[in-house]
Amino acid sequence: MTVELAYLLLAGALSFLPTAPAPMVDLPYVAARMCEDVGVPGWECVATIEQESGWDPLAVGDDGDALGLAQFHGDGTFGTWGYCAMRWGRAEWRPDVNRTDPLASLWLMSRAAGAGYKHWWAAWPETN
Repeated sequence: MTVELAYLLLAGALSFLPTAPAPMVDLPYVAARMCEDVGVPGWECVATIEQESGWDPLAVGDDGDALGLAQFHGDGTFGTWGYCAMRWGRAEWRPDVNRTDPLASLWLMSRAAGAGYKHWWAAWPETN
């Protein structure tokens, strides 16, 4: 089983059990690994999430437009949650409510960062 498949299975299980207690998941570790899997230094993802949401999956920013760990905007235009869900083959995640799923948010953020879209996050560390 690949790491990516394990993430997806865990994310899927979490999204279908909304009444279950939150699992003990080391989100900074998961974020770092997801980013490293796509060639992005893990510390960059961890630092960005720390600044964007403080690791709160219910965090709201940008005057109510951004939500979740990675602070995705909700509409389907370029660079938003809906766009990323479709772009990286996760159409089932597109409904806006999924922006609060921490693992889905981290997975989509890592894919966007790995594809060169780090600039979508104002808090992304300046790197050379």
